[in-house]
Amino acid sequence: MSNEQLVALATIALLQSVPRSVVVPFDVCRESAAWTRPSPDIQSKIWNDPRYRDVAPHAYEWTHSFLSVEPDSASLAYHSENLSGLWTQVTETHCPRRDEEKQTWTEIWALNYHVTGIVLNGLSYAVTVTPRQRGYEVIQFHRATQLSDSLASLEFVTPDGRIVDTWRESRPSVFVALNR
Repeated sequence: MSNEQLVALATIALLQSVPRSVVVPFDVCRESAAWTRPSPDIQSKIWNDPRYRDVAPHAYEWTHSFLSVEPDSASLAYHSENLSGLWTQVTETHCPRRDEEKQTWTEIWALNYHVTGIVLNGLSYAVTVTPRQRGYEVIQFHRATQLSDSLASLEFVTPDGRIVDTWRESRPSVFVALNR
């Protein structure tokens, strides 16, 4: 092989190893522009339930704006709905349950944020979000096939570049917040 061919092959290999940004499409499953978390007095209906009494006002779902719910679990969604305060505005979802597609779909609940886009760069998702006084969105996106068995990270980023929250995959499509 000539030097020119070796340089060409090395250049191709280098270009293939450089992560490319890929826009990740997502579906909005549920949303409201008017929802607000209920007051502690109203939320106490849930906190006084024996199932939730031990976590009450300190539950992650109550104290954070972004939640990860597995889209194949009705019981996890019910639990998160109760603890986050979304039980006050139950609406029908427009996304299917993903029972047959385990670990290929991710569902995110953005409370008081609007999701404007998702980009995958290498092993890192950047979810662009804009804060808002009221409202929520439940979105789903398909896990990028190029991730294969690698585990990804996910950052919620405002348009001005401020990182609001960071998650890591514990297994494909199942994310855990780093600030738990």
